[in-house]
Amino acid sequence: MPIDIVDLLKKEFPEQHWIIDGLLITGLTTIAGPPKLGKSWLALNLALSVSMGHSALGVYRTRQGKVLYLALEDNERRIHDRVNKLTVNNATA
Repeated sequence: MPIDIVDLLKKEFPEQHWIIDGLLITGLTTIAGPPKLGKSWLALNLALSVSMGHSALGVYRTRQGKVLYLALEDNERRIHDRVNKLTVNNATA
């Protein structure tokens, strides 16, 4: 629905709800960049951190919640192996 810029500027919005403090708010997030940069690892790390209620990347506080993780280019074996690597490292750290 179109909105006039004057009306938009008058509008007040509620405070944003952070899923990962200072890093990720509610809504759709897309991670993009060149191949082999670590985007899939980052997305999986963030998804696991939120789903388990652990700090993200060892630094950012999270709000535990349900996560929809779409790894459309990965097969089940690859996701399984990566989850094991990320969760074992977190458990021993």
